[in-house]
Amino acid sequence: MIKLNDDYLNVTPRLKDHWLKAIGGDHEGLWISFVKGGCSGEQLHFELVESGQNKQDSYVLLNDSAKLFIDQKVMHIFTGATLDLVDEGINQVVKLEGPNLGKSCGCGQSYGL
Repeated sequence: MIKLNDDYLNVTPRLKDHWLKAIGGDHEGLWISFVKGGCSGEQLHFELVESGQNKQDSYVLLNDSAKLFIDQKVMHIFTGATLDLVDEGINQVVKLEGPNLGKSCGCGQSYGL
């Protein structure tokens, strides 16, 4: 497991707070990857990581103890990117913006990698 530099990926304070509430004290962090789906081919996918669960992926610290684990197959996509929690009508969605993303659909929920 490798701790990534703080400038590798920007997680906005709003999203960080949202995730920390979801992670709580029972989990070590959150795992992020992509799955097939959406208009542009790939959608963000998140899973809670249980404390003690063996994750070999690199991570970004969300606070002193909670981690955001990043699937090694798509690490390059997150380099220099920003993850944010935005309001869309009555919904809240996670948006990814970055220099290594391909096309995205109109709603911004899927990406071409």
